[in-house]
Amino acid sequence: GRLRYLLLLAEIKVKLMEAKDALEKCVAIQDFSHASVLKERIIELEGIKSGLLKEAEESETKEISVEKSDPETLLKCLMICNQLLKQVSLSKGLGPTLDGIIESLIIPGITNIHPAVRNMAVLCLGCCGLQSKEFASQHLTLLLQVLQIDEMKVKLSALKALFDQVMIFGIEPFKDRKVQSGNEENESEKTKETEEETATTHNLLQLLSGFLDSEFSELRTEAAEGLVKLIFSGRLISAKLLSRLVLLWYNPVTEEDTRLRHALGVFFPLFAYSNRTNQECFEETFLPTLQILFNAPASSPLSEVDVANVAELLVDLTRPSGLNQRFQNCQGLTVHDNLALKICNEILSDPSAPDVRIYAKALCSLEFSKDFTNDIMDLFEDILVVSHNLMIYGHMNTDLVAGRKQPARNVHRFFLRYKNAEYFYPERAGRYRYNASSHRNKRKTHE
Repeated sequence: GRLRYLLLLAEIKVKLMEAKDALEKCVAIQDFSHASVLKERIIELEGIKSGLLKEAEESETKEISVEKSDPETLLKCLMICNQLLKQVSLSKGLGPTLDGIIESLIIPGITNIHPAVRNMAVLCLGCCGLQSKEFASQHLTLLLQVLQIDEMKVKLSALKALFDQVMIFGIEPFKDRKVQSGNEENESEKTKETEEETATTHNLLQLLSGFLDSEFSELRTEAAEGLVKLIFSGRLISAKLLSRLVLLWYNPVTEEDTRLRHALGVFFPLFAYSNRTNQECFEETFLPTLQILFNAPASSPLSEVDVANVAELLVDLTRPSGLNQRFQNCQGLTVHDNLALKICNEILSDPSAPDVRIYAKALCSLEFSKDFTNDIMDLFEDILVVSHNLMIYGHMNTDLVAGRKQPARNVHRFFLRYKNAEYFYPERAGRYRYNASSHRNKRKTHE
């Protein structure tokens, strides 16, 4: 009957797609003898397909077959498809059968009027992207459109799909690559292409990290978890992004985001203490992060953050004694030695600034190497001289430096006491250890 014809026709269509796919591969590798055999096979299958269609049309008892397109049916089909894709090995890739499902079910499902259908279609599209770099790159724009215009649940699925694909393939597949034109491409064109690729990469990362500032906690959390995974896996290295994550963890706006704060609280020490390079990233974030907090306007939630507590966190995360044992015996300056140089230079740039108090206190917690002691003491002497001169200048020109004499006096007293107390020995700083809960408790107390 009609059903038998349809089954046979479906079987022939699949065989045709497989034969055409094989033909393309043979042509690509220039296996023309096998390609000729496949071409004859395709002609034969096309003939069988035409015959079946003709028989079905000429049948006296024509059954009207109506394809179901109601939300419930589409959702069930997409759920089956999603489970199937989860079971397919990532090394298998997309074949003719999945290509047919994508075109007939998944892509139309993304524009369906029902949110549940759209969400499941996005999940399926994300799984398909994990099977092929080319597919992921081709459908990047579609996922980005979903992120911009769809409702929350669908946006979260699209965002997770993007992070999963970047985790598997890196950022390379999402660069705007142009077709190479052999020897005709000159150096200027190569340079231009490289710049475009860099811009595309930057724009994608900027878009993904932009969700950290979302007014919706779900998007903030999903973005933070995705970026943390990329950083921890080595797919992404960015001191600027680490700074944003630290600020996000302290931001009062995320006070109720338990999942977000837990993820970041676990990530910071695991990442920092795994190797020295990671600690150097946190070292690089120290001054920019504190300066953002110092300059935060009164209307910003960041103005409520305890800057001293943030400084203490970053000092703890860069502590040499917290490193994995394999990295603790490195020769040369430690991360804290380098951080001390940066802090001292920042203090010397303006010893009378109110923010200097935070920097000075941070120096108390640093673990200096024995070889670095003389260098740091020379810097302390410079700071003492500059602050002393500023105090004298303040007495002579009260109106000119009004409000700046007291900070200079505080800095002078602090460094004099610091120098005499010999706080620079590492064993004195060993009592400071990272504890996520203590940092949160101190922040709450401050607020």
